[in-house]
Amino acid sequence: VAPGSAGKLLLRGATLHNLKNPALDIPLGRLVCVTGVSGSGKTTLMRDVLTPALLEKLQNPDEGESEDLPETQSRPLSVRLEGWEGLGRVVIVDQSPLGRTPRSNPAVYTGAFDEIRSFFAQTEAAQQRGLGASAFSFNSAQGQCERCRGAGFEKIEMQFLSDVFIRCPDCNGRRYRPHILEVTIPHPGAPKSVRPWNIADLLEATIDDGIQFLAGFPKSRHARQAADNLKLLQELGLGYLRLGQPINTLSGGESQRLKLVKHLAQTQDNPPANKDKPVIFLFDEPTTGLHFDDIRTLLKVLQRLVDAGHSVLVIEHNLDVIKSADWVIDLGPEGGEEGGNIVVQGTPETVAKSRKSHTGRALAAEAMH
Repeated sequence: VAPGSAGKLLLRGATLHNLKNPALDIPLGRLVCVTGVSGSGKTTLMRDVLTPALLEKLQNPDEGESEDLPETQSRPLSVRLEGWEGLGRVVIVDQSPLGRTPRSNPAVYTGAFDEIRSFFAQTEAAQQRGLGASAFSFNSAQGQCERCRGAGFEKIEMQFLSDVFIRCPDCNGRRYRPHILEVTIPHPGAPKSVRPWNIADLLEATIDDGIQFLAGFPKSRHARQAADNLKLLQELGLGYLRLGQPINTLSGGESQRLKLVKHLAQTQDNPPANKDKPVIFLFDEPTTGLHFDDIRTLLKVLQRLVDAGHSVLVIEHNLDVIKSADWVIDLGPEGGEEGGNIVVQGTPETVAKSRKSHTGRALAAEAMH
């Protein structure tokens, strides 16, 4: 299918900072890369112009083009946006932290922890003790360690230095009271010498190991659903994270990929044609700090979003991502005052053949090797 068959976003009047009113046509339903040297206007275009314009339209779909919009640094007066009517919403996926609370973790964020708690509550040992799913929450007074309140650590405030966190001496970082930890589930098919897991053991396990454990209980609806939720993290190359790892300890790249999980869950087996209008996803250099294997994994995820009918717009320098795109918009030709123009746009092959830009030369050189 040719780029643009699902329609186009037309952006006109972008003159913020060094942007010189580029005539921007963004094919929808495709993977589109915005490239260019540092300072060429990529971030200004996406973050300060396109994003506010999309948010305004998609949050107020019944309001027509207004000539009286206030001129702000992030919303130039003259910006005009067309072709947005077929979109449902805009999702910005950047490397900003997911949150500062150490109580949130990958299991909680994906919704897998609710299923895990229900899974443990269905065991015979839990039912004999009268323990429901809420008792297996480290945020519940019913099961959390009384000293650390389920955090697993204590914070020592230092007057002139950063705060220090030490493992809770009462629960030894396990978060729960002893009677909760006594509820265990044997590993399916494992020899008797392998110690059964309690819920703290599962939270300490990696996502890969947790999936393997839960997959051993195919008759349990809660175990199956928890494993399915965690598999999305595995598909994003995050299987090495611990289920209970505090979200505030994740790197920017890990946070960015984790933000995709909820959106992948929403689009999984539910193409937008059968449900809601498609989404446009905006990424700002998602490959920063990633190993080339992780980049390949990320590319599969981005293509999965496109295959589901969504649009993906990425600011990117990585050649593997650029040459995998359906459409490339190269800004420049240089940075600062010499930037802000569209040097070339088209398929990666078209951009490589033009050789008018740094991106074109790099793609052409890559093709010759």
